[in-house]
Amino acid sequence: MKKYLFLAVVGILAAPGLALGQGTPGSQQGGGQGNEQNFEQRKENILKHINQQLTRLQKSQKCVESANNEEALEACRPQRPPGPGPGPGQGPGQ
Repeated sequence: MKKYLFLAVVGILAAPGLALGQGTPGSQQGGGQGNEQNFEQRKENILKHINQQLTRLQKSQKCVESANNEEALEACRPQRPPGPGPGPGQGPGQ
């Protein structure tokens, strides 16, 4: 019984906005023109980002497909400038 009470308290403390029926942080209650415009702008930005990624991937794919040796294959990989910390996919547990 104590275990379930503990889990209930942790759940309430972890999400105070949701526990009080306030929705997610930063969200606005009720519909409106502002929310609709924000949605459309966000959707447009996401689609633009996806299209940029697709273009980059297609370019990389063509490069790899046309590579005839190891050197040409390595030239297809983007060169990243040295910087602090691991790059994407190179962190702990990867």
